[in-house]
Amino acid sequence: VSRFSDRLRTARNTRGWTQKELAELSGLTPSAIGNYESGQRAQASASAMLKLAEVLGVSPGWLAQGDSPAPPPPAPWPFPSVPYSRYLQLKPQQRRQLEALIGAYIDSCSG
Repeated sequence: VSRFSDRLRTARNTRGWTQKELAELSGLTPSAIGNYESGQRAQASASAMLKLAEVLGVSPGWLAQGDSPAPPPPAPWPFPSVPYSRYLQLKPQQRRQLEALIGAYIDSCSG
């Protein structure tokens, strides 16, 4: 995948997100995402690139330049009734608390 627009689209599609979902999760506008993917804007700003890479779970270097191997596809989201985008909207501390809660619940069920 040689162009930024293609890498961005590939990473977004791998996660099953729409442009609107990626925009919401990254704090960018849907039109910015559309412009990046269509090639109307050749490259994102450094801050936008970092936001996109973080949300998509890819390295900024791969997203910007393709200078590292493509990331492996993410594991499937195990909770179909809860959109993954809602999980991503949690703050890091909230994510850790939720993961600890799920882990404790699973432990209580299997013991």
